[in-house]
Amino acid sequence: MQPEEKQAVLDLVAEAHSRVEQAYLENLAAKGTPAYAQKRRLLLADLSLHLVQAALKGDELSTKHLQRSLFSVLTISDEFIPEAGLKETALRLVNEAETNTAGT
Repeated sequence: MQPEEKQAVLDLVAEAHSRVEQAYLENLAAKGTPAYAQKRRLLLADLSLHLVQAALKGDELSTKHLQRSLFSVLTISDEFIPEAGLKETALRLVNEAETNTAGT
């Protein structure tokens, strides 16, 4: 992808992120209410957009940013598909990253 194309995508993602984040902040649903699932979906969308940014920003992939983004997406996704064990995968990702960092 050419730098101009990458920047164009990042600009679109920034606009989408702004809209999703605003909708999330405006959603005052309390945990346990039917509207709360919609709020969590907005949070998942927000975190997914952070994942796109992590993948495309800069010349080098920031593995720390990628790990944080993946952890967040997996953790929230676990609420929607608990049978997949995504929370455990997220924790394993963080633990393995910490182990690899500690060894260096």
